[in-house]
Amino acid sequence: NNNNNHNKKHGIAKSEAMALTEEQLLVANVWNEVTRQYVDTTYNHLGEEGWRAKRLDAVKSVGHMGPSDDDGNNMEEVYASIRKMLSYLNDPYTRFLSPDQYESLTAYARGGGGGGGG
Repeated sequence: NNNNNHNKKHGIAKSEAMALTEEQLLVANVWNEVTRQYVDTTYNHLGEEGWRAKRLDAVKSVGHMGPSDDDGNNMEEVYASIRKMLSYLNDPYTRFLSPDQYESLTAYARGGGGGGGG
């Protein structure tokens, strides 16, 4: 009970302090997916600890953000943090595409240049 009062005094419950924002979850999920698929087990000589530290830095860098506005303005900053995190791998084949970039790339790959041939 004393511990409960301590947490209330500081304005956060223990579960809230450990919760990640939507933006932080995106960063963590990208890190997890890259880590799962990445071939170089040295992570460009960062080592596992160094690569984990890059995740922590990126998650912290977006922790101050509130929810994105209707235009998704915070998301560009989140995407920049993800790209910075991935840049430490120095791998031209490991990159992050925003949903718009991904859609453009897949539309182009499908031959969806806007005109119909026939």
